[in-house]
Amino acid sequence: DPPSVPLEPMIEAVHILKRLFMEDEVTISGKYSYTNCLLMPTTPVQQPPPPILIGGGSNRILSVAGQEADIVGLTTRALPDGSKDTRDLTAAATRRKIEWVREAAGERFDDIELTIMVSSVVLTDDRKAAADRLAAELNISREDVLASPQVLVGTIDEMVEDLQRRREEFGLSYFVVVEGDMEKLAPVVARLAGK
Repeated sequence: DPPSVPLEPMIEAVHILKRLFMEDEVTISGKYSYTNCLLMPTTPVQQPPPPILIGGGSNRILSVAGQEADIVGLTTRALPDGSKDTRDLTAAATRRKIEWVREAAGERFDDIELTIMVSSVVLTDDRKAAADRLAAELNISREDVLASPQVLVGTIDEMVEDLQRRREEFGLSYFVVVEGDMEKLAPVVARLAGK
């Protein structure tokens, strides 16, 4: 299917979930029809209902996220072959993505939580050399590597400073890392706990 096709049922699924969080049984008729949908074991007691997270890297999915999600996850854009566009992890690209979310969200933007996937965590005393290696790998400049909210490079102190600055600059509430980077980031998390 073309990329637009999987998005339509996802949008309808979000609408169904939102209704199921408030109603016992949902029936929807339209391009996709659902009859007597139930949320098992029951409608959530939690109010407001559980938040919905939608993430991506393209204008289309981030616009949907801005309209529908409580939490929006930012990542690099996927290329047609399924790989990630590494040139799309710059600070400028992140600002553009946040603007797409802001435009789609309108007045509700301030209620949306923003998160981002950190694809590289390099703990090192030689920040410039590590950034140069990543820049060559990713085909972007050292400056772009060091400014990217999707990359953490340097000492624990430098990473703490970078995360605090990125929270302020981009309005990011939390950063997601892959399991293999969790131990490297543990001292950084300990320093930031409660801040």
